Amino acid sequence: MNMDSVNKWLTLAANLGVFAGIVFSLVLLSSYQLNAQPGILVGPGDGGKSISDIVSLPRNEAIATALQPEYEDIRPGILNIVFRMWSMEDPAGAFEAYESLPFLDYGYHIEAQILQTWSQTDPTTALEIAATSASADTLPLVLRHVAMKNPEALLSWTNAFYLQIGREEWRAIIEGISSNNPQLAARLVANMGSDNDYLIESFIYALAREDVVASLQWLMDYYPEGIEYLEAIASIFYIQDSEAAFDFISYLPAGTIRESYEQALIQAQKINQ
Repeated sequence: MNMDSVNKWLTLAANLGVFAGIVFSLVLLSSYQLNAQPGILVGPGDGGKSISDIVSLPRNEAIATALQPEYEDIRPGILNIVFRMWSMEDPAGAFEAYESLPFLDYGYHIEAQILQTWSQTDPTTALEIAATSASADTLPLVLRHVAMKNPEALLSWTNAFYLQIGREEWRAIIEGISSNNPQLAARLVANMGSDNDYLIESFIYALAREDVVASLQWLMDYYPEGIEYLEAIASIFYIQDSEAAFDFISYLPAGTIRESYEQALIQAQKINQ
């Protein structure tokens, strides 16, 4: 298994989260062993140690062994397993130890896994470290994990993280939260301040796919100027239930939103005939 393959495994594990990542770590361990020399030796010649031998050593000894030049090819797998298990017991200690390591070009995967685990018990600290002390590649992975496991923890961090991860990451996060907790997604969008039009678009379309009536209600209550979104919402509603979509016109107050919604429905009807 070459380094590119290792990095792909670790990236996938970091994206999937803590417990799924443990499974991938074990698969990675098995893969290394199956591809090793007879006797499942991974070091040079007959004096090498197996991965299982190394990861069963005391933590500091296992890490020191993995950093030896002769274990360079399997170092990512060893460190991934050692730090993952360590972080489940003591994430603060694991992160401190990780920070003391020499620079590793695959290291942010391990860093992300430590902080993802930490966020399960202390999301505020994990997010703060991800924003201030971790690598740029780590923060989006931790944010996505927190968004799945404890999205409320993001409320106090939206403005701070916005500049660090950019629009596309926030768009994906908001869309994911909208499907499960539209009220929270709306609060996150509101926290973004004036530069949140792109998030409103992502939120409103994601909400419409789950509950089109709720998306129309939210638009009327909180963003009545968002007329440009009505065409897509009306189209979604028409495809889901054309009769109910037209019946809903009578529930809308007279004015611009009602007129625009009705025009959008007529257009959707023409397109889908």
